[in-house]
Amino acid sequence: MKHESEVRLCLVPHLGKKPLVKLAPAQIRASMATLAREKVGASARFEVLRVLRNALNRAMREALVTRNVALLVDRPKVTKDRGTARDARKAITFLRSVRVHRLYAARVLVLVLGLRRSEVLGLRWQDIDFEAGPFTPVKQVSTAA
Repeated sequence: MKHESEVRLCLVPHLGKKPLVKLAPAQIRASMATLAREKVGASARFEVLRVLRNALNRAMREALVTRNVALLVDRPKVTKDRGTARDARKAITFLRSVRVHRLYAARVLVLVLGLRRSEVLGLRWQDIDFEAGPFTPVKQVSTAA
């Protein structure tokens, strides 16, 4: 699902009309620059290029192209953003303000256990052993559009 949206939203609009055999590194670089100007984040551009590289590798295996020109394009630099911790007072204020919301329990899990949204969405009752204590999320659900 995630790859489908990267192809549909980022690759097809910029490279979709280019024949694979005529695709050049300069065209891919221009596409990446356009995505950057459109405020597409570095990690998303990194993934788009990764999907394109994988697709061209597959095309090489199928003898549709003779080389993977996407390998000649530098990957965008992605910096890991270390989240900022909230203090207890802000967390309590936030939880009080959303107490009546239907997703209140999910927000508690995010705050207290540090779960990601995809991990909360993939959580099932059978994944939790209340007697054993802490648990590790087993499944994640993709939230890509």
